[in-house]
Amino acid sequence: MIKRIAYALAALVLFGAGVKAEEGGAGTPQEPGAPLMLQLVFNRYHGDKRIESVPYSLPVTANGGSTRVVIGIQIPLKYEGKEFPGNVVYKNAGRDVTVRADALNDGRFKVSCLFDQSAVYSNNDEASPAGGGGASLAPPILRHLSSEATLVLGDGQTGQHTVATDPMNGDVVRVDVTLRVVK
Repeated sequence: MIKRIAYALAALVLFGAGVKAEEGGAGTPQEPGAPLMLQLVFNRYHGDKRIESVPYSLPVTANGGSTRVVIGIQIPLKYEGKEFPGNVVYKNAGRDVTVRADALNDGRFKVSCLFDQSAVYSNNDEASPAGGGGASLAPPILRHLSSEATLVLGDGQTGQHTVATDPMNGDVVRVDVTLRVVK
């Protein structure tokens, strides 16, 4: 009788440990995996004509942390206030890109991308960046595009992250993401 109780308790303890291990396995982070290279290409189209193409190549490790690149400039903007006439403030313009990839069981990867893009344009000519083409008394126009999306990609596959239309001039901004496993 005591042996049966001992076996029953042992079975309950082992069964409980197995259930606990399965629960813990789902929430624990996976080991870092394959090295990957993600290429994001920011394309701007005016009608059918591509007028800008800016590629970014970012290394990332599957199931590892995120990779981030920030590139741009700070543009001086004149600030006229009663207390501080003639002051200059600075506005960031450029791109901030953050990517992450997690391995899926079927060999593909869940790729999370977040980007933020800003640009300062002159009021005199909407196609020219601020600071170009002479001094302007009009305040500049500040453009901004921010997007966050998750794609599922296999080795060598390209997916479309974002397609957006610039409300000012109708240009179409398209962001394509290509994943490659580094061998």
